[in-house]
Amino acid sequence: MARGIMWRRSMHPCVPPAGNCKPPRAKPRDFRRACTPPSARCFRRCATNWDPIQVRGCASGQPERRTGGTVMDVEKINAMQRPEGTPFRISKIGHVGVNVTDIERSTQFYTEVLGLSVTESMGENQRPGGLVFLRYNTDHHGIALFGGHKAPLQGGTLNHIAFEVSSLDEVFRVREHLLKFCITPHFEGRRRAGCQVAVEFRDPDGHELEVYWDIDQVGSEAAVRPSSEWRATATLEDAVATAPKGQDTTLRDPSLLRK
Repeated sequence: MARGIMWRRSMHPCVPPAGNCKPPRAKPRDFRRACTPPSARCFRRCATNWDPIQVRGCASGQPERRTGGTVMDVEKINAMQRPEGTPFRISKIGHVGVNVTDIERSTQFYTEVLGLSVTESMGENQRPGGLVFLRYNTDHHGIALFGGHKAPLQGGTLNHIAFEVSSLDEVFRVREHLLKFCITPHFEGRRRAGCQVAVEFRDPDGHELEVYWDIDQVGSEAAVRPSSEWRATATLEDAVATAPKGQDTTLRDPSLLRK
Protein backbone atom coordinates (compact mmCIF):
# COMPACT_ATOMS: atom_id res chain seq x y z
CA MET A 1 0.00 0.00 0.00
CA ALA A 2 1.41 3.35 -0.96
CA ARG A 3 1.87 5.64 1.98
CA GLY A 4 1.33 9.36 2.01
CA ILE A 5 -1.31 11.94 2.67
CA MET A 6 -4.28 11.73 0.37
CA TRP A 7 -6.51 14.69 -0.43
CA ARG A 8 -10.08 13.60 -1.01
CA ARG A 9 -13.18 15.76 -1.06
CA SER A 10 -16.12 14.09 -2.75
CA MET A 11 -18.59 16.39 -4.46
CA HIS A 12 -21.31 13.74 -4.49
CA PRO A 13 -24.28 14.03 -2.15
CA CYS A 14 -23.67 12.08 1.02
CA VAL A 15 -25.75 10.36 3.64
CA PRO A 16 -25.69 12.05 7.06
CA PRO A 17 -23.85 9.96 9.65
CA ALA A 18 -25.85 7.69 11.89
CA GLY A 19 -26.42 8.48 15.51
CA ASN A 20 -27.13 11.66 17.38
CA CYS A 21 -24.14 13.67 16.13
CA LYS A 22 -24.36 17.41 16.55
CA PRO A 23 -22.37 20.03 14.59
CA PRO A 24 -19.10 20.99 16.28
CA ARG A 25 -18.37 24.31 17.90
CA ALA A 26 -14.63 24.22 18.26
CA LYS A 27 -13.23 20.84 17.22
CA PRO A 28 -14.65 19.74 13.83
CA ARG A 29 -11.86 17.20 13.36
CA ASP A 30 -12.89 15.37 16.56
CA PHE A 31 -16.53 15.49 15.45
CA ARG A 32 -15.67 13.96 12.10
CA ARG A 33 -13.74 11.11 13.73
CA ALA A 34 -16.59 10.46 16.14
CA CYS A 35 -19.29 10.39 13.48
CA THR A 36 -17.52 8.71 10.55
CA PRO A 37 -16.79 4.97 10.58
CA PRO A 38 -13.03 4.24 10.35
CA SER A 39 -13.50 2.41 7.05
CA ALA A 40 -15.02 5.50 5.48
CA ARG A 41 -12.60 8.14 6.72
CA CYS A 42 -10.55 8.04 3.54
CA PHE A 43 -13.52 9.00 1.44
CA ARG A 44 -16.10 10.87 3.47
CA ARG A 45 -16.62 14.01 5.44
CA CYS A 46 -19.03 14.52 8.32
CA ALA A 47 -22.40 16.23 8.01
CA THR A 48 -21.33 19.85 8.33
CA ASN A 49 -17.64 19.57 7.46
CA TRP A 50 -16.18 20.48 4.11
CA ASP A 51 -12.64 20.55 5.50
CA PRO A 52 -10.13 18.47 3.56
CA ILE A 53 -9.65 15.09 5.14
CA GLN A 54 -6.02 14.00 5.47
CA VAL A 55 -5.48 10.29 6.03
CA ARG A 56 -2.24 8.31 6.03
CA GLY A 57 -2.07 4.99 4.19
CA CYS A 58 -5.33 5.10 2.21
CA ALA A 59 -5.25 2.76 -0.77
CA SER A 60 -7.18 4.59 -3.49
CA GLY A 61 -5.15 5.36 -6.58
CA GLN A 62 -2.12 7.56 -6.21
CA PRO A 63 -1.93 9.34 -2.86
CA GLU A 64 -1.02 13.02 -3.09
CA ARG A 65 1.30 14.53 -0.50
CA ARG A 66 0.32 17.97 0.70
CA THR A 67 3.03 20.39 1.71
CA GLY A 68 0.91 23.32 2.79
CA GLY A 69 -1.54 23.53 -0.13
CA THR A 70 -3.69 21.40 -2.41
CA VAL A 71 -2.48 19.74 -5.58
CA MET A 72 -4.23 21.74 -8.31
CA ASP A 73 -5.56 20.00 -11.42
CA VAL A 74 -6.15 22.94 -13.79
CA GLU A 75 -8.10 21.01 -16.42
CA LYS A 76 -10.36 19.45 -13.81
CA ILE A 77 -11.01 22.80 -12.16
CA ASN A 78 -11.74 24.55 -15.47
CA ALA A 79 -14.35 21.89 -16.24
CA MET A 80 -16.31 22.63 -13.06
CA GLN A 81 -19.46 24.47 -14.13
CA ARG A 82 -22.99 25.02 -12.84
CA PRO A 83 -24.71 21.60 -12.67
CA GLU A 84 -27.88 21.18 -14.67
CA GLY A 85 -30.92 21.15 -12.46
CA THR A 86 -29.54 23.40 -9.70
CA PRO A 87 -32.82 24.63 -8.15
CA PHE A 88 -31.77 28.27 -7.73
CA ARG A 89 -29.54 30.84 -9.44
CA ILE A 90 -27.25 33.37 -7.79
CA SER A 91 -27.91 36.76 -9.40
CA LYS A 92 -25.07 38.76 -7.82
CA ILE A 93 -22.81 39.23 -4.84
CA GLY A 94 -25.17 41.29 -2.72
CA HIS A 95 -22.93 42.49 0.09
CA VAL A 96 -19.79 41.76 2.07
CA GLY A 97 -19.36 41.95 5.84
CA VAL A 98 -15.97 43.06 7.17
CA ASN A 99 -14.59 42.76 10.72
CA VAL A 100 -12.90 46.00 11.83
CA THR A 101 -10.92 47.18 14.85
CA ASP A 102 -11.97 50.85 14.78
CA ILE A 103 -15.47 51.17 13.39
CA GLU A 104 -15.43 54.98 13.22
CA ARG A 105 -12.13 55.01 11.33
CA SER A 106 -13.36 52.35 8.91
CA THR A 107 -16.64 54.18 8.33
CA GLN A 108 -14.70 57.33 7.54
CA PHE A 109 -12.54 55.40 5.07
CA TYR A 110 -15.46 53.84 3.19
CA THR A 111 -17.38 57.12 3.00
CA GLU A 112 -14.56 59.61 2.30
CA VAL A 113 -12.22 57.44 0.24
CA LEU A 114 -14.65 55.17 -1.61
CA GLY A 115 -17.70 57.45 -1.60
CA LEU A 116 -20.19 55.09 0.05
CA SER A 117 -23.04 56.38 2.22
CA VAL A 118 -24.10 55.20 5.67
CA THR A 119 -27.59 53.70 5.56
CA GLU A 120 -27.91 53.16 9.30
CA SER A 121 -25.97 51.74 12.21
CA MET A 122 -26.44 49.68 15.36
CA GLY A 123 -24.84 50.85 18.57
CA GLU A 124 -23.25 48.79 21.33
CA ASN A 125 -26.66 48.35 22.94
CA GLN A 126 -27.97 46.58 19.83
CA ARG A 127 -24.87 44.61 18.85
CA PRO A 128 -21.57 44.23 20.76
CA GLY A 129 -18.91 46.26 18.98
CA GLY A 130 -21.44 48.09 16.82
CA LEU A 131 -22.46 47.54 13.22
CA VAL A 132 -22.53 50.03 10.32
CA PHE A 133 -24.36 49.44 7.02
CA LEU A 134 -23.05 51.31 3.96
CA ARG A 135 -24.52 51.44 0.47
CA TYR A 136 -23.40 52.34 -3.05
CA ASN A 137 -26.73 51.72 -4.82
CA THR A 138 -30.33 51.32 -3.69
CA ASP A 139 -29.68 48.09 -1.75
CA HIS A 140 -29.89 48.64 2.01
CA HIS A 141 -26.19 47.80 2.24
CA GLY A 142 -23.31 46.65 0.07
CA ILE A 143 -20.73 46.72 2.88
CA ALA A 144 -21.35 45.95 6.55
CA LEU A 145 -18.70 46.88 9.13
CA PHE A 146 -18.65 44.68 12.25
CA GLY A 147 -16.85 46.49 15.07
CA GLY A 148 -15.42 45.43 18.38
CA HIS A 149 -12.50 43.36 17.11
CA LYS A 150 -8.99 43.58 18.49
CA ALA A 151 -5.85 43.90 16.39
CA PRO A 152 -4.47 41.70 15.01
CA LEU A 153 -7.78 40.28 13.87
CA GLN A 154 -8.14 36.64 14.84
CA GLY A 155 -9.58 34.65 11.96
CA GLY A 156 -9.13 37.41 9.39
CA THR A 157 -11.08 40.47 8.38
CA LEU A 158 -13.84 38.81 6.36
CA ASN A 159 -17.10 38.48 8.27
CA HIS A 160 -19.28 37.06 5.49
CA ILE A 161 -20.15 37.18 1.78
CA ALA A 162 -23.81 37.38 0.75
CA PHE A 163 -25.29 36.21 -2.55
CA GLU A 164 -28.67 37.38 -3.83
CA VAL A 165 -31.36 35.25 -5.46
CA SER A 166 -34.44 36.62 -7.19
CA SER A 167 -37.24 34.80 -5.35
CA LEU A 168 -38.18 33.60 -1.88
CA ASP A 169 -38.82 30.12 -3.26
CA GLU A 170 -35.15 29.93 -4.22
CA VAL A 171 -34.04 30.59 -0.64
CA PHE A 172 -36.11 27.60 0.46
CA ARG A 173 -34.62 25.52 -2.34
CA VAL A 174 -31.12 26.54 -1.29
CA ARG A 175 -31.84 25.15 2.17
CA GLU A 176 -32.91 21.78 0.81
CA HIS A 177 -30.10 21.74 -1.76
CA LEU A 178 -27.47 22.22 0.95
CA LEU A 179 -28.79 19.23 2.87
CA LYS A 180 -28.14 17.02 -0.15
CA PHE A 181 -24.45 17.76 0.42
CA CYS A 182 -24.71 17.27 4.19
CA ILE A 183 -24.35 21.01 4.80
CA THR A 184 -26.60 22.23 7.59
CA PRO A 185 -27.27 26.00 7.62
CA HIS A 186 -26.38 27.51 10.98
CA PHE A 187 -28.96 30.28 10.48
CA GLU A 188 -32.15 30.62 8.51
CA GLY A 189 -34.88 33.22 8.59
CA ARG A 190 -34.73 37.01 8.84
CA ARG A 191 -32.32 39.09 10.88
CA ARG A 192 -33.03 42.76 11.58
CA ALA A 193 -31.84 45.78 9.56
CA GLY A 194 -32.29 45.14 5.84
CA CYS A 195 -35.03 42.56 6.48
CA GLN A 196 -33.74 40.10 3.88
CA VAL A 197 -34.74 36.45 4.20
CA ALA A 198 -31.69 34.22 4.17
CA VAL A 199 -29.88 31.00 4.89
CA GLU A 200 -26.32 31.13 6.24
CA PHE A 201 -23.66 28.42 6.15
CA ARG A 202 -19.89 27.91 5.77
CA ASP A 203 -17.62 27.02 2.88
CA PRO A 204 -14.80 24.42 3.15
CA ASP A 205 -12.42 26.97 4.69
CA GLY A 206 -14.95 28.20 7.23
CA HIS A 207 -15.94 31.41 5.42
CA GLU A 208 -19.43 32.57 6.32
CA LEU A 209 -21.78 32.62 3.31
CA GLU A 210 -25.31 33.95 3.03
CA VAL A 211 -27.90 33.46 0.31
CA TYR A 212 -30.76 35.92 0.59
CA TRP A 213 -33.80 37.46 -1.07
CA ASP A 214 -35.42 40.90 -0.91
CA ILE A 215 -33.13 43.26 0.95
CA ASP A 216 -34.72 46.66 1.72
CA GLN A 217 -34.16 49.38 -0.87
CA VAL A 218 -33.11 52.94 -0.04
CA GLY A 219 -34.23 55.83 -2.26
CA SER A 220 -32.76 59.24 -2.99
CA GLU A 221 -34.15 60.63 0.27
CA ALA A 222 -32.16 58.00 2.23
CA ALA A 223 -35.22 56.96 4.24
CA VAL A 224 -34.90 53.56 5.93
CA ARG A 225 -37.35 51.20 7.55
CA PRO A 226 -37.84 52.02 11.27
CA SER A 227 -36.57 49.36 13.67
CA SER A 228 -40.12 48.89 14.93
CA GLU A 229 -40.87 47.19 11.59
CA TRP A 230 -38.00 44.70 11.75
CA ARG A 231 -39.28 41.14 11.98
CA ALA A 232 -36.39 38.95 13.11
CA THR A 233 -37.09 35.21 12.84
CA ALA A 234 -35.12 31.99 13.34
CA THR A 235 -36.73 29.87 10.61
CA LEU A 236 -37.76 30.43 7.01
CA GLU A 237 -41.28 29.37 7.91
CA ASP A 238 -41.51 32.09 10.56
CA ALA A 239 -40.09 34.59 8.06
CA VAL A 240 -43.00 33.80 5.77
CA ALA A 241 -45.55 34.03 8.58
CA THR A 242 -44.31 37.33 10.07
CA ALA A 243 -43.40 39.56 7.16
CA PRO A 244 -42.46 43.22 7.65
CA LYS A 245 -44.51 45.93 6.01
CA GLY A 246 -44.26 45.83 2.22
CA GLN A 247 -42.57 42.42 1.94
CA ASP A 248 -44.67 39.85 0.10
CA THR A 249 -43.66 36.44 1.44
CA THR A 250 -46.17 34.43 -0.57
CA LEU A 251 -44.47 31.31 -1.90
CA ARG A 252 -45.15 30.25 -5.46
CA ASP A 253 -44.71 26.67 -4.27
CA PRO A 254 -46.26 26.30 -0.78
CA SER A 255 -45.01 22.70 -0.57
CA LEU A 256 -41.55 24.12 0.22
CA LEU A 257 -42.77 24.92 3.73
CA ARG A 258 -41.73 22.37 6.33
CA LYS A 259 -44.57 20.90 8.35
